[in-house]
Amino acid sequence: VPYMQNTQILVVKKTSGIHSVEDMTGKVLGAQNGSSGMLDFEEHPEVLKNRVKGGDADQYQSVNEAIIDLKNDRIDALLIDRVYADYYLTTEGIADQYDTIPSGFESESFAVGVRLADEKLLEALNKAFKELYQEGIFQQISQKWFGEDVATPEVKGQE
Repeated sequence: VPYMQNTQILVVKKTSGIHSVEDMTGKVLGAQNGSSGMLDFEEHPEVLKNRVKGGDADQYQSVNEAIIDLKNDRIDALLIDRVYADYYLTTEGIADQYDTIPSGFESESFAVGVRLADEKLLEALNKAFKELYQEGIFQQISQKWFGEDVATPEVKGQE
């Protein structure tokens, strides 16, 4: 069972004037090399690639490098996993300085991988996620680290 929902977002400075994907026309975009965001960027050029300056994104080996360039105005926006952006902005105490904007790419889910033979372990993990959610513990952890509830409908019991 997938336990966490994720989507690609754009992180921009509040002062950037960027409020939507449409505002990215002619702007400089950054993304982590090999990330799912970069893959979406390449596979669906109509969403973002055809808008940004040079039709390409500045690629970084690490998200930290990209965030440094965003802070120093070398890029206008960073394409990144929502859950990582929420975690980083919250733990660094800088969420009030940045906006997050939907990227227009489809959402994705995270799950725990186990060997095919480990059926009992998989059942126990899936049960534990659902129980943690029912007890409110999942939401507390999610709020602390991501600033929001990131549980999937399956974990919430809405599948």
